[in-house]
Amino acid sequence: MAKVTQHLWFAADMDAAIRFYTSLIPGSSIEWTTPIPADTPSGPAGSVHLASFKLGDQRYMAIEAGPLDPFNHSFSIHVECEDQAEVDRLWDALKEGGSIERCGWLRD
Repeated sequence: MAKVTQHLWFAADMDAAIRFYTSLIPGSSIEWTTPIPADTPSGPAGSVHLASFKLGDQRYMAIEAGPLDPFNHSFSIHVECEDQAEVDRLWDALKEGGSIERCGWLRD
């Protein structure tokens, strides 16, 4: 049976992002991170990094390879919460120091 793993692209700060994500969701962990030892179109040997991590029971891969492609909103991570307190905890953590983009169909 084939396994499906989502793969996220980061222009920068991949390690900080995945540490943050895994700190928010119980049962999450960073499995490994490594630089690519060869030159790539995104940069010289050692400048591009890969990672494997879990958010809850879902596996993810990540790459930090610079801004080869512009950011777009075509990927979301859906998190099911036990109660409103859990929603509020995650919402507050995610908006701290950044910005939140709201979907038109979400209510306050």
